[in-house]
Amino acid sequence: MEGQLQGRTDHLILRHKQLRLELLVFHRRTKEEYFGAGFRYEGAFCFEDASGSKPTSFVLKRERADNYDYDLNVVEQKLGNEGAFDPSDVTDSRERTFAAIVQRRGQTRFRAMLLKAYKGRCAITGCDVEPALEAAHIHPYLGDQTDMISNGLLLRADIHTLFDLGLIWIDPKNLSIQISERIRKSSEYASLDQRLLTLPENLSDHPSKAALEFRMSSKK
Repeated sequence: MEGQLQGRTDHLILRHKQLRLELLVFHRRTKEEYFGAGFRYEGAFCFEDASGSKPTSFVLKRERADNYDYDLNVVEQKLGNEGAFDPSDVTDSRERTFAAIVQRRGQTRFRAMLLKAYKGRCAITGCDVEPALEAAHIHPYLGDQTDMISNGLLLRADIHTLFDLGLIWIDPKNLSIQISERIRKSSEYASLDQRLLTLPENLSDHPSKAALEFRMSSKK
């Protein structure tokens, strides 16, 4: 990511830990991408490296998954500030609900590519209920260049959430499914542990090992 053109706030990113500041990343490609000119929340990050100036290019690393409870609380508080329920605004609420579903499923084109590559089945559970399947990015979304089949997985909605929270991940060495101790008590999720990921027929569509390694390293 790039800082401000004149670098006036660069020090806040460079010294965010010393200043006890959180780096919460929100992203959108265009103002019209999400309903209500909203952003997609990417999570909490920490400063890793910087180069250049005016603007400075920053490399950020996703914070450990252990912090996800706090991250979600921050977002929930912000969403809660949108206002109390208004019965006269039911139509608007339905539009927001549908928009949220579309956003969560992933960009339409990206999701369509994954549905085709994985033949309409969740890569982890095998679920074939299409309305419940979502397009998950392995490496966090950073624009169109990350909307590649090899940087995506077709996942059931609950699995997508757990994947984004770092509670489910894929071992890049053997493509086995790994389940966090935090959810292994659930018999349903425990049964997925060590299973092999279902792969697309085309080798070029297989998940990028580099992206899987990045995802796994971001948990540490």
